Amino acid sequence: MKNVIIIGSGIGGLVAGNLLAGRGHKVAIFEAHSMPGGYTAGFYRKGYYFESGTLSFEASASVFKAMKDIGVFEKIDFVKQRLRFVSESFDGIPGNTEDKVTWLKI
Repeated sequence: MKNVIIIGSGIGGLVAGNLLAGRGHKVAIFEAHSMPGGYTAGFYRKGYYFESGTLSFEASASVFKAMKDIGVFEKIDFVKQRLRFVSESFDGIPGNTEDKVTWLKI
């Protein structure tokens, strides 16, 4: 068993840390941001919340393979996401194109 330090809790750091811990190593992951996830975590800008990666990763074969390799794929219930608008004045999923256009004009 070795002590391992990983800098960054993006998808690579989290997968590597999980694989190493699963093989008996003692792992510490350090992250400068306030939450883990790197580019797969969302962010706020001008009062709006943006998903910045999770939507594109949800169908990615390489991400699913990594999840299977670390033994979490079967433990997760996947739900197809739709476009979600979040701001200080509303939070919702538009039901149709007209809703999207209306909400973008607000």
